[in-house]
Amino acid sequence: MSAQRVDHFIANSDTVRGRIEKYYDRDSHVIYPPVQTGIFQITPKTDDYFLAGGRLVYYKRIDLVVKAFNTTGIKLKIFGDGPEREKLEKMARGNIEFVGKVDDSVKAQLFSGAKAYIHPQEEDFGISAVESMAAGRPVLALGQGGALESVIPGVTGELFYHQGWEEIADLSVRFDTQKYNPYRIREHAEKFSVERFKREIMEFVNNKYQEFNKKYDSQ
Repeated sequence: MSAQRVDHFIANSDTVRGRIEKYYDRDSHVIYPPVQTGIFQITPKTDDYFLAGGRLVYYKRIDLVVKAFNTTGIKLKIFGDGPEREKLEKMARGNIEFVGKVDDSVKAQLFSGAKAYIHPQEEDFGISAVESMAAGRPVLALGQGGALESVIPGVTGELFYHQGWEEIADLSVRFDTQKYNPYRIREHAEKFSVERFKREIMEFVNNKYQEFNKKYDSQ
């Protein structure tokens, strides 16, 4: 009943738009959330590690990334903290480094130096994936949720469709960093910038307000 009293819905992705339609039987307008793309930069040369991280909670499925890199032996860095950290550290082998909670400047350096960012979970949108793109680095992401709207296979990263460590391991072993143009990736990330978000929110509110005034004046 409350949902039917709402004048207009804004969704932060097509994934959420679908949920609003399914559960509320209402349409919505998609405006992607703001990503601080300006704090990230492309580095001339990347390092030899992959990157994962964020809030270390179960649904992020960092455990799958740890299992994958335990198997491959490839270098992996994980940033962030949370209730899963202790368990993950006990699982991890020597090629996996936990760097803990980091500020924006350190996070920007981690992203720009990585071969690619691993995104193994389903998110409504997935801001960290776009942050990686803002640093010019591709994303290896689960092909569900918001990643379907931000990751362009072969251009800004790759998608895998089964949430298992085997798929992550396979992609990381076959990954060719030379395949991706960091400037093209960053250009794509700018579509999710703070400036774009402010502009779209203002346009949406102004348009709906004008529609309201015209309707009110006609009565």
